[in-house]
Amino acid sequence: MAIIDIDLLSDDDDDDQVNDQKAEHVASPSGSKKGFIGKSWDWFCAGIRKESSFSWLKFMASAAVPISVTFLTLQQMDAASNQQRHEIMSTYLEEMKDLLVDKGLRLSDSNEVSSTDAEAKAKAEQRAEAKRMAEAINLNAASQLYENQPWLSKLLGQPNPNGEHKGKLIKFLYQADLIGGCPVNQKLEVDKAKCKPAELKLSTIKLNEMIMERPIIRLIGIDLSGADLSNSKLSELNLDAANLQSATLTEADLSKTVLTDAKMQATVLRKADLTEALLIRAKLQVANLSEANLAGANFKEADLQYADLQGANLQGANLQGAILKGAKYNQKTVLPEGIDKKGMLLCTMGKDKTSDRLREYCEVN
Repeated sequence: MAIIDIDLLSDDDDDDQVNDQKAEHVASPSGSKKGFIGKSWDWFCAGIRKESSFSWLKFMASAAVPISVTFLTLQQMDAASNQQRHEIMSTYLEEMKDLLVDKGLRLSDSNEVSSTDAEAKAKAEQRAEAKRMAEAINLNAASQLYENQPWLSKLLGQPNPNGEHKGKLIKFLYQADLIGGCPVNQKLEVDKAKCKPAELKLSTIKLNEMIMERPIIRLIGIDLSGADLSNSKLSELNLDAANLQSATLTEADLSKTVLTDAKMQATVLRKADLTEALLIRAKLQVANLSEANLAGANFKEADLQYADLQGANLQGANLQGAILKGAKYNQKTVLPEGIDKKGMLLCTMGKDKTSDRLREYCEVN
């Protein structure tokens, strides 16, 4: 008759458990020192190993619910944000129309007819106050559009609605004759001698990422000098005789845009897209066109004196009669074949002898 030693079996089982624990300790020597995150990760992995495939599918299904709720919440937030934008624009239009109709904001001094000097002075003061109010209203509306959650539209893969509303704001101001303009006759000919100056300046408000609606619209003689228009979509617009001096148009889309006779001195057009743009007789002195795409653009008789063309692509561009004196270019600049580089500056980067820092060296051709 065989005698079974139960205590001996129990000891063996205990020894096996001890050995397993030692093995785990050897495999993960720092296990006892793990923080909360490390231990949580171990518990999570252990749970996955123990759970069956069916349980794991249930876990994934349950995780999909909060994801769906989050997506719906984002859509609701975007809808609320869009409603807020409409309210901003409605309030803006009402306030501006009040200034235009009741305060005489649109009337110029030459059109004011008064029987006495006192009446003329009173109207002039009223117009001056209306202009100050209009500038404050424009600044407030643009600021609200600028801050109104543009990241939501990007997250949901939608166009930036702020940009579209900024475009409507500009179109309204242009049609109200408040930001410059030139009269056009029935033959669509522009009388540039009668262009009106801007009543309001837009250099203090955020107009970046502005999107102008289609089809093609005419903004002839518009004054956007000093404005921030970076990343804006302005392709195929008619900006003939526009004033864009010192404006920022970094990475803006100006492809196929009409900029004939435009004033663009010191305009920043770095990395902008100007493919097939019409820039005949445009004034681009000291403008920054570095790394811009100017392929097929028409610069006939344009003034590009001292403009920065480093890294710009001018392949197929028309530079007939263009003034390029002092214009900068480098080895990365793509110039049209047969272009006369006389008077242009070839620039390279090199170490400064005194500080060992990189600096720009330019030589006249």
